[in-house]
Amino acid sequence: MKALAIIGILIVSVSYQNSKQRTAFRNYQQSAVYARTASAVFPLIPFGARNAAHGDRKHGFYQKAKHYLRKVLRPEYLAGWLLVGVALAGILYTIRTLNTLERQTKATEVAADAAKVSADAAKLGQRATLLTDFPKHPPTGFTVGGHPSIQVEVTNIGPTVARHCRYDIWKELLPAPFVDFTDQKEIYSVPFPATIFPQAKSRTTITIVLDHALTEKDLFYIEGGQVMFCFRIHFDYEDAFGNKRWSEFGLEFNGQRIGLLPKYNDSD
Repeated sequence: MKALAIIGILIVSVSYQNSKQRTAFRNYQQSAVYARTASAVFPLIPFGARNAAHGDRKHGFYQKAKHYLRKVLRPEYLAGWLLVGVALAGILYTIRTLNTLERQTKATEVAADAAKVSADAAKLGQRATLLTDFPKHPPTGFTVGGHPSIQVEVTNIGPTVARHCRYDIWKELLPAPFVDFTDQKEIYSVPFPATIFPQAKSRTTITIVLDHALTEKDLFYIEGGQVMFCFRIHFDYEDAFGNKRWSEFGLEFNGQRIGLLPKYNDSD
C-alpha cells in the first residue's frame, strides 16, 4: 500500500510539472507574437536618433529664418521698408492728433455751455420786471351808492423796456377770508397795448373801479371787516430779448387797510 501511494504521488508530481512547462511555453509563444506585431506596427526608434531628428528640424528652421531675413533686408528692399516706417509714423501722428482734437472739442463744448449759462444769467438780469406799488392815495367811493375806486402804480424795475404790455383786471366784493374769485367777478381788459419804460420818472397808474354800486348792507359788512374789495391784475408783455413774459398781483381792501391776496402774486 505504501508503495502504491508513493507511485501515485510521483505520477501526480510529474503531471503537474508537465502542465507548468506547457503553460510557460504557450505564454512564451504569445509574447513572441505580440512582440512581432508591435515591431511591425510601431517600429522602434532609438532615443538618440529621435533627438538628432529634432535637432535637425530646429536647425533647419533657424536656417530658413536667417535666409528670409537676409532676403527682406537686401538693398533693393530698403526703400520699401523706409516707406513702411514713414507710413507707421504718419499713422501714429494722426492718431495722436485726433486724440488732441477730441480733447479740444470737449473743452470747447464745455466752454460753450458755460458761456450759454453766463449769457442766460446776463439776460435774466437785464430783462424787464414789473412791480406794483401800494396806492399812495386812499381808496374812494366807499359810500352808499358809490363805486369803490383804488389806484395802483406799476413800475418797471428792470434795466430794459417791457413792450406790448396788456393787462386785465378781475374785481369783486368777497367775504373774508379770501378763497377765490367767483363767476360773478367783473372783468376789465385794456384795449390797447403800451410800453412800460425802465426806471421811468412818471409811473404807470391803473385805476380800478368796481362797477357794482354799494348798498347799505355792502358798506356795513365792509366796515365790519366781513367783506373785502378784492382785485387781481394780470400783465402780459414782451421783454427786450423778444421773450413773452407775464406777472400778476392780487390785492384786497377791507375798509381799513390794503393787503396781498393769498394767491395771484406770481410771475415767470
